[in-house]
Amino acid sequence: MRQKVALTAAHLLCEGRIADMGSGSGGASYALALLYPGLEVVGVDLSETMVELARERHRLPNLRFIVGDAAAPVLDAGSLDGIFASSVLHHVTSFNGYDPQAAHGALAAQAQQLREHGVLVVRDFVDPGAHAVWLDLPTADGDTSEDPERCSTACLFERFSREFRPLSAQPGFPLISVADAEQSPAPLQPGFRRYQTTARLAAELILRKDYRADWASEVKEAYTYFTQEQFEAAFRALGLRVLTSAPVFNPWIVKHRYQGKFFQYALDGTALEPPPTNYLIVGERVSAHRGRLSQQRAAPADRLPPARALPRPA
Repeated sequence: MRQKVALTAAHLLCEGRIADMGSGSGGASYALALLYPGLEVVGVDLSETMVELARERHRLPNLRFIVGDAAAPVLDAGSLDGIFASSVLHHVTSFNGYDPQAAHGALAAQAQQLREHGVLVVRDFVDPGAHAVWLDLPTADGDTSEDPERCSTACLFERFSREFRPLSAQPGFPLISVADAEQSPAPLQPGFRRYQTTARLAAELILRKDYRADWASEVKEAYTYFTQEQFEAAFRALGLRVLTSAPVFNPWIVKHRYQGKFFQYALDGTALEPPPTNYLIVGERVSAHRGRLSQQRAAPADRLPPARALPRPA
């Protein structure tokens, strides 16, 4: 929660009106309202139960909660200085036929509610791509039952391959267990089993492998739906100038759920970085004639213009 609020607060003005889309029990909305007393915060959630819970738990003069769909217009067009959407869009796509177009529609609805120079802050997961990878998973961290509460991560992946996206017409995906892993370019650690899969499916397993108590509900969701490039293109198509677009690595998750818990390699044996725990993109609504921000490499020192001395103060 602290990381969510810190990432959001860095891109919001300390006054004006913002909406926290998919506010749930209201913790992030409350933290923002408490941090910025001059900011009017509106928590929006589809669940009447969650909205009532948030109203009971969190009360501040500059905070209110309303029932609304984050994927549809909730507040008046051009009425918001900022929108925060954390872990919302993957729900929108998952429960609309796993269709990325549903995310496009939700982003369009949210962008419409922004004033000029208002910002849209999306924190969610990012698709690392469909390229093939080796994924090594432990077999000794549980049993062979495929019961999510007690099975090994390797067995969990095999179960996952049969039931992922159960709301679709064809759940699951083909899974290749590499029998001759010792012959592949990358070393196989003792107590691990190797699979050939895609970076996207590897990320889907890695990001949820520890949510075992809620496995039945978590397996219904497709966490990834846009690559970083697709996120940026979607923002720009809506007239949003991209201010920030960056993978996020939660240090606690990396330490406790990543390190030594799996290994991932390119097919040539090159070790790969783990998938980001989250992704952050921030866009500013600008008029059509405005430019966009972009990053450029610094020029070499011998190509920089000569330094100009500044006048000394009197």
